[in-house]
Amino acid sequence: MFVRGNIRHRTGVEFGTITDATIGLIMRECAVRAIRTIRRLRFNAEGTIKGIKPNGKPDWVSKADPEAQKMYLKLLQEHFPGIGVIAEEEELRVPCTIPGLNAYFTVDPLDGTQAYLRKQSDSVGTMISLVVDGNVVAVCIGDVMTNELYYFRPGSIKTHWIDLDNNSEPPQHLEIDPNRTLQDQYLLLRDPVDRLRSKELLKFMVQEDKGLVENYLIACGSIGITTAKLWKGEVGAAVLSGQKSTPWDDNPVIGMSLRLGFLAYKLLVKPTVRIVSTELHPTEQVNVAEHDVLLIHNSRRAELAKWCETRHIELIDRH
Repeated sequence: MFVRGNIRHRTGVEFGTITDATIGLIMRECAVRAIRTIRRLRFNAEGTIKGIKPNGKPDWVSKADPEAQKMYLKLLQEHFPGIGVIAEEEELRVPCTIPGLNAYFTVDPLDGTQAYLRKQSDSVGTMISLVVDGNVVAVCIGDVMTNELYYFRPGSIKTHWIDLDNNSEPPQHLEIDPNRTLQDQYLLLRDPVDRLRSKELLKFMVQEDKGLVENYLIACGSIGITTAKLWKGEVGAAVLSGQKSTPWDDNPVIGMSLRLGFLAYKLLVKPTVRIVSTELHPTEQVNVAEHDVLLIHNSRRAELAKWCETRHIELIDRH
């Protein structure tokens, strides 16, 4: 259990400890309020350019981004004043002040801003994670358009898929079906194949006769909501790509993927084509993303190994 010390009222009365369940409840409440804020401003959404991305394209912000972030920060600091916060807008950083502990929340108040500004009816999300001493111990990802949450809290083995519009039904538990083969499923991409560093290798993966997967689909917008297709079993594998790695984007996705038993492999094409296992670790910094990374469930390692052997592709698997 991740116990945080006593709750003390301003009168000095002790009300006991902050529990793991309390942390989860407040993280969920943050996501629910963010969804309401983002939806309220949806049809009047206007964007401004706040910077330029590493690929040279504009980085947009809407009115809902800072408003949702302000709400997150208020709730988190009211309830967890010692825990740090790393959030997207203005690259906000509030340090952790708990002695002997490195604990911080990451907040992406509106994940998929460009999709939101396009008034897209999917792939708009909001994300929060809690990282303690280098481990993601809690995640809540909200789908703004479907009113669903993907969530786990400290101290629980359950990973929930919650329908906020249907409170009469218990939440579903996210689990991966180990009996579905990769060849019966699609590969999720967030960019066209020809734009990816590993395009030569990916073209082998989706070949009709000897491919690793049946086909592929491209999904844009929120990284959290698109990767949820993997966690729900809509697709069998996913490629994480991009020019930049950030705590607010990566840590919730890393936390949920590790929680559900997914493994990561670097897709390398220089100096030779090879697939190399790698570890997923949360980050506190904005970094350059150097490789495309393949996510597959650990139940499909043997299938990946067999396909690599058939295609004479070197697989280095240290998982």
